[in-house]
Amino acid sequence: MSAIREAKHAVRVHRVYQAQSRRREVAWEAKQILSTATEEVDAASVAIRQMRDALAAEEQIVREAIGEAAAPSLAAIFQPVTSQYMLR
Repeated sequence: MSAIREAKHAVRVHRVYQAQSRRREVAWEAKQILSTATEEVDAASVAIRQMRDALAAEEQIVREAIGEAAAPSLAAIFQPVTSQYMLR
């Protein structure tokens, strides 16, 4: 091989190596971005589940409070009716 051919071949090999190196670098960056995004989605999913559970607990507390508040009112409404039927 002549020196010119060797130089041209070396340039081609170098360009291929640079392209492969850049592709590896881009792939590594994409992998890092994807990994970070996956971690963030997982964390958001956990937070959503926790908020959903907390909301369900709060809803139950409110329902029980409404039920307790309504119970005396309902008892007062239905007690006279029940008493009237029991007396007859």
